[in-house]
Amino acid sequence: SKNAFEDEDGCPDATVLVGKKKLKVLRRISFVYDDTRIKTDSFPVLDEVAAVLRRNPQLGHVSIEGHTDAHGPAEYNLKLSEGRARSVLEYLVGQGIDRNRLQARGYGKSRLLIEGATTDDEHRKNRRVEFVIVVEE
Repeated sequence: SKNAFEDEDGCPDATVLVGKKKLKVLRRISFVYDDTRIKTDSFPVLDEVAAVLRRNPQLGHVSIEGHTDAHGPAEYNLKLSEGRARSVLEYLVGQGIDRNRLQARGYGKSRLLIEGATTDDEHRKNRRVEFVIVVEE
């Protein structure tokens, strides 16, 4: 059964789903603290993103969008989020995805999911990478 958990079949269920506007990634992509390096435990998630992109050429271009929480100076967060989005792009290119299908953008803390976040969990939700399907005009 598809429920995003490991179940009786012993195989992890899909963690990357194709939505209308974005790829829905059910596990977070983690980075080394204060750095653009992807943590190795996020490689399997990105490998699945790459597999989904390979299987779905009709999705065309995907924008990899990095976001931070509200801590820290805006300019620093913008650079950090851009660097992290670029790291994800380079990882996917390394997995055979055509660089021309991808773009990396950082938004820093300009697009918080939870404004006025106070708990660690809320800050964690604001720190994210999104895979947005670019609709050609």
